[in-house]
Order: sequence, then C-alpha cells, then structure tokens
Amino acid sequence: MIFQFETIDVALCGKNKSLYVELNYQDDAYLTLPMLSELEEFFEWCQSHIEVQNIIISSKLEDFCRGLELNYFKENPHQLPIALKRLRKIILQMTQLPQTIITRAHGQCESFGLEFLMGADILIGSLYSKCHFNFIAQGLLPCCGGQYLLEASSSKAKISSWLINQTELISDDLLRENIFHFIYKTEEEYKDFIHRTTQASALARTQLKSNLRSKFIIENYAMIEQEHQIGLSLLQTGDWQRALLNQPFLAPKDWALLLKNMAEESNSAAS
Repeated sequence: MIFQFETIDVALCGKNKSLYVELNYQDDAYLTLPMLSELEEFFEWCQSHIEVQNIIISSKLEDFCRGLELNYFKENPHQLPIALKRLRKIILQMTQLPQTIITRAHGQCESFGLEFLMGADILIGSLYSKCHFNFIAQGLLPCCGGQYLLEASSSKAKISSWLINQTELISDDLLRENIFHFIYKTEEEYKDFIHRTTQASALARTQLKSNLRSKFIIENYAMIEQEHQIGLSLLQTGDWQRALLNQPFLAPKDWALLLKNMAEESNSAAS
C-alpha cells in the first residue's frame, strides 16, 4: 500500500491496524482544493479496505484546521462552491466509513474546519485546543453537514447561540459540552487513549457507528441538503468577500433589490 499524496502524509501502524493521516499544510492551517481532492481520494480508498480499522487525523502545524483559505477564493470566487461541495462529500464519507475515525485537534479549529472536525467519530484535543464559531464574522454559514453532526451531542439552542455570538470554546468547554471526548495533558496520555480505543472490538465499534452516526445522517439528509443549498446561496451576496476587505455587509433590503433585479434580467433574457 503506497500513497503518493502531496498535501497529506499517511502512515500505517500494523500493530493496531490504523492509518495515521497528517494534514501537511504549507504556511497556515487552511484546507485547499488539492488537499480536499486528496482527502476525498483517500477516503474512497478506505471504503473498500476494511482491513484498516482506525484512521487517526492530525495536523502538521500547531492548529488543527482554520477552514478554507478565503483569500485564495477571493481571486477565484467560482471555485469556492466547488470546495464546499467537496468538503461536504468528505464529511459525509467520514460518517459512512466502517473505520473508526479519530481527530487529534490540537490548537485552533474554526469556520469550515469545525465542520471537518465534526465528521470524525471520536474527537480528542489538548489543553490548548480551541473551537471558534466564527462563520457569520466571515459572512458565511455552516453548509457541509457539521452543524447537524454537532446536534448529536449539543442542543440546537446552544449551537445557535455559539454561531450568533461567534463563541470560542476552550478545552474545558469542549469537554463539558460533549463535543470532545477526551483532553490529554501529555503525549503519554494521548498514546494511552489511542491504545485503549484501538484495542476495543472493531466489529462492535463499526456496528455502533452504523446504528448511530450513519443512521443519523440518512435520517437528516434532507435537512443537511437544505442547509447546504442555503449556505451556497449566501455566497451570492458577496458578504464573505466584504469581510476580507473589512467592508460593511450587504443590508437585507439591498439583497432583496438585487434578487429582484436578477429575476427581471433573467425574465428579460428569456423573452
């Protein structure tokens, strides 16, 4: 088994039948189109290789994932919906795979990086872990399924509050709110947790995942699809670009007028 990836490093640990995946960021912990493409390819490979029982994902940098590199998409706006569709596919792949997926979320995690994080079955972090719900500050909304996965452990009211208030949760908060399953203080504690988890019955873990997470996604797929379409439509306002330029966001009345003009232009072109 040889992986020839450029943006992710994959290592096999035969002892616990695990694949260790390290996100090989360049300058900052942002997901890029090439990384999304390689993650998608990797998870497709895992789907047909059930001899692999565990997938442990970590970052090469101090932060786990800060979402998408929006400054890149500012110059290539047509590629942002493509990236979000690909990220959504990856997250749904993660919930359907037979393997147990563990994320080691050391450091900062924010924006669409939070949704990627929620695709894992087991979330662990360090004392320095932070999750920042800063979507609306960027003129964006969650749209890749992560919000619904979060609802499996937290209430809608809390999630709504975190999103509206752009809350940043630290390690103690993440553990208390049942978002993270374990916080390690030392490298030895981390290794011990991985050992205990991967030594548990693989068949029992797979069945539990199928009964709970996979079933949850299937039952809520229509709502996840609706959330995705709403998030993509919000891109049309250009608010995410205004956020990058520190410009005021579009007022609702201006958006209504813009929609009206777009409809009139469409009708005019049709006639």
